[in-house]
Amino acid sequence: MNVWSLQKETKIKTLLIILQEYLGRDAFVIDMDTIVSWEAIYIRAPHDHDLCAYLYTYGEGRERYGVHLEYPKDAENYSYDVFESLSIKRVAEMLAVHFDVCLTGYFHKTVEGL
Repeated sequence: MNVWSLQKETKIKTLLIILQEYLGRDAFVIDMDTIVSWEAIYIRAPHDHDLCAYLYTYGEGRERYGVHLEYPKDAENYSYDVFESLSIKRVAEMLAVHFDVCLTGYFHKTVEGL
């Protein structure tokens, strides 16, 4: 999927492209079916679509992001964790754990100087 063709703000598109580089192109699937703000998007684990993350920029500062980490639902419970004002590096680290993927070598080279 061409991220630049999404009807989303540039900050979300940029985040998705960087996450693809940091986590790998197959680490998550962009959810095109769930309608959300143009300043937000859902991404899902390819192996379990109930395991997802809601990424957003509204209300966040410059170069900061919000994330809801959502867990598979059962009949009685719906659980998620909310994090705000995160750097791209922190978002990538959290999503790597959430989706059980390894950060790429590109991530480690890029953030060494941060």
